Amino acid sequence: MNLFRDKRYSVIDIGLIKWSCILFGMVLGAYLSEFTLRYIWLFIIVAVIMAIKPVVTYVKEL
Repeated sequence: MNLFRDKRYSVIDIGLIKWSCILFGMVLGAYLSEFTLRYIWLFIIVAVIMAIKPVVTYVKEL
């Protein structure tokens, strides 16, 4: 069984995956709101660091 096989998703599948992730994040955020507020700057820094690679890859392709 190949775990990392190529798969093409339809627009509807991608939209459903995104919405399910958003809703799961909202539920998780509701339960962990104090923890999230306590470490808000850490979450912001991690989000920015994780966004750097896709931005660099996008700019290199131009």
